Amino acid sequence: MLLHIEPDTGHVAILSFPRDLIVNVPGYGRRPINEAFELGAEPLALSTMKQLTGVQINYLIPVDFRAFNRIVGTFGGVWLPIDRRYYNVNDGTEAHNYMSINLQPGYQLLRGNDSLA
Repeated sequence: MLLHIEPDTGHVAILSFPRDLIVNVPGYGRRPINEAFELGAEPLALSTMKQLTGVQINYLIPVDFRAFNRIVGTFGGVWLPIDRRYYNVNDGTEAHNYMSINLQPGYQLLRGNDSLA
């Protein structure tokens, strides 16, 4: 995710990149964008993003799923437009071995694991 905070107005803009977006990772060729951090930590992730966007990135903050939930909780949730029904119960079978999710369509405030899902 690329986050821009405008200090004068307090506005925040976020651009999310799909983790499997194929990009040119310097020195490694075309690979999913999430591999840049895995292959070269912060320096390679930053250079990959700069090459992709043309934007000089000032800071990189690695965030895992637990930290994401805590950040969203700090702000009281996140408002998102959910485009359709999302439903999965992870019962351990191959067909359903994904995160459990149960969201209805519509603009809504999501908290905790729902925001991550």
